[in-house]
Amino acid sequence: MANRIIALSGSPGSGKSTIAKKLAAKLGYEHISMGDLRRQLARDRGMTLEDFNRWSETHPEGDYDADQLWRDLATSGRTGIIAEGRMAPYFFRRSAIKLFLELSPAEAAERIWSRWQQNQAARNEGSAINTQADLERSLHLRIQSDERRYGQYYPDFDVFDQGNYDLWINVAGLDETSQFATIWQALQPFLDEK
Repeated sequence: MANRIIALSGSPGSGKSTIAKKLAAKLGYEHISMGDLRRQLARDRGMTLEDFNRWSETHPEGDYDADQLWRDLATSGRTGIIAEGRMAPYFFRRSAIKLFLELSPAEAAERIWSRWQQNQAARNEGSAINTQADLERSLHLRIQSDERRYGQYYPDFDVFDQGNYDLWINVAGLDETSQFATIWQALQPFLDEK
């Protein structure tokens, strides 16, 4: 099996990070997370992720600085990478297996809220989120912000268009183990290609 690039995108809360880490471990690939980078950029500016996304709508450098990582990687010729981030499939569209994990904001809010109840340090949304319903509204706002920003900067690519992916997997109702097994099985034909 030759080293490949897997560009992993998906709805907020769909398990992108968990799946990316598991795929990287199983394949021996490097995992690079745009979410981690954006959260760090937000912290560096003293902002929540929600505030940083809103700020980025009028300050292109918020996205440009983060997206430069993808540009550099896409032109580097490196393989053996799990590139996790909403726009990763855009930057690696010619060289990667493009995978999208779909999950409704309602189920995503339920998953994330449950995780927060177990680990308050995992919170990275706005400070006004005090209920699961607040979180669901925040996820809707995040998707809207992403659509506005990406539509402005990359009008030739709709991150939420199923036609832009090799694999589009709805992960609703799947626990972590089932989700990984489903994705792993779906990836096999692509990983076996030379």
